[in-house]
Amino acid sequence: MNQLSEDFERLQGFHDTFEENPSSRYEGAQLLYVVSLRGCEPLVQLVLSQPGVDINAQGGYFGNILHAAAWRGNKAIVALLLNREADVTKTGRYGT
Repeated sequence: MNQLSEDFERLQGFHDTFEENPSSRYEGAQLLYVVSLRGCEPLVQLVLSQPGVDINAQGGYFGNILHAAAWRGNKAIVALLLNREADVTKTGRYGT
């Protein structure tokens, strides 16, 4: 197993703790939502490099990943998500 795979497995374990004990902020959220909301750009890049990541997944307090990153004001993460074709028309908690 390479380092990237090991790091991703550790991240997945981090996310699983939120799934087991969700707060209203993370309930129903995927790992990409959590690291985007937390403003962890290197982790966002790592998660985006994994196959099968749904960049437009619904869940969490803000409703979707792009809304969470935008609320946080992290322009770099928002740009990453938009470059990966995050859907700006997806409805979040506070509209589109």
